[in-house]
Amino acid sequence: MNLSFDIVFVLIAKRDYGFFSKVADRLSSQGKSIAFISFVEYDSSKYPMFYPFKHEMKGSFEGIEQKLSFSLRDLIRHDVETFNASPYSMIEKAGRYIEYMDVFFSKYSVGCVIQEIGGFVANLSVYYMARKHSEKHIFIEPSFFKNRALFLIDSINPPELLCDDINMSPEVKTYMDNYHSKHLVSYSDKDKSHYTSSFEKFLKYENWKALSSKLVDITTGRYTEFRYPINHVKRYVSFFVNDFFSSTLNYYSKLEDVEEGFIYFPLHVPGDFQLTTRAPEYLDQLKVVEYILKSAPINKPVVIKQHPAMRGSLSCWDVRRLKSLYRNFFVLESSINNYEVLKKSGLVITINSKSGFEAMVLERPLICLSNTFYSHLPGVNVSSIDRLRKELNQAMFQAKATLVDSAVVDLFLLSLFENTKEFNLYNNSAKNLDKCAEAIEEVLSFA
Repeated sequence: MNLSFDIVFVLIAKRDYGFFSKVADRLSSQGKSIAFISFVEYDSSKYPMFYPFKHEMKGSFEGIEQKLSFSLRDLIRHDVETFNASPYSMIEKAGRYIEYMDVFFSKYSVGCVIQEIGGFVANLSVYYMARKHSEKHIFIEPSFFKNRALFLIDSINPPELLCDDINMSPEVKTYMDNYHSKHLVSYSDKDKSHYTSSFEKFLKYENWKALSSKLVDITTGRYTEFRYPINHVKRYVSFFVNDFFSSTLNYYSKLEDVEEGFIYFPLHVPGDFQLTTRAPEYLDQLKVVEYILKSAPINKPVVIKQHPAMRGSLSCWDVRRLKSLYRNFFVLESSINNYEVLKKSGLVITINSKSGFEAMVLERPLICLSNTFYSHLPGVNVSSIDRLRKELNQAMFQAKATLVDSAVVDLFLLSLFENTKEFNLYNNSAKNLDKCAEAIEEVLSFA
């Protein structure tokens, strides 16, 4: 077997091979040598396939942490949160994966490792060991622009972009015109199935098919990284119960029932990578909400809205408790377009979500609690939970809320657009696959 590969793709979920193997075919036809690191067990592959999950750990946890230079607990946070799994079992898994990847990169020379952005142990073990061995690594992250992706080269965080060319490209101008006229919500094709109600999720054939597939894998002993179907079902049952009682007890408010100029805190998907990996100190979003309520002026409405992909993820009992304590607390229907909410808000507080950037586009005062892809822009107020009370007082009582200059927003949009590539992950149309392969070839020629 070759001891070097031009490109190594990382497979985390079953659908990954169907997409990346077709991209690999296109790159292979251009003379690239391809291999896969897979955390899913496949029957066969025409490319070399490496399975970290088959490795049995030989060293100590202390030795593993020495390789990482940080605690294994920082590596397992996303898995524990997503799978509701035992921390010890996740630490044991992390140890095996890190040890395997360390040996892999010691043995094989790799031109570039490519994978979808993610905070699972599988993602991070490959990333950190690739960096330890000075191998080039690319995370593919869906961008702010629909149908476009951003390549994060040798980093898990987005680059700080800001060009000095004031000529906005026609594509960016079209996007902005569409955003303001049609109030478009940006999400990638791969996430479309999540944007349904908690009840509709139980009716979708695709969800039952996926559950059946997981159960078959477990009963036949085939390894998959996402092997916790019962936890998944329990989670969506709780979503349905929360949504049902919140609706029945009238905990959800309509936008027209809230006085304009409110403080708006859009919720992330619970346990999202943006929280578990990029801002773990804010993983408990309900604590952030309660702190905002404690810090806000008594009569100033504080509005939250669940992510439309996760309606019902907010406990109805927690909502009831907060509503009994704070009369200025409102939970909006998740189906309400975020554009309309932002437009009527007076101040937006976000951890690191795309909603913060949309607030800038609509010229709304913004407080970011963590670094994000736009937090480096002049005029963005990057704060922390410790300073939030002071920031709120300045914004509400002293009229010191800052706005980002619209010209800066335009420059950043242009920079962001020019640094993204036009393709969608897991869209297997020939045209999209061609674009993905071309984008990878292009970025590797400059990287």
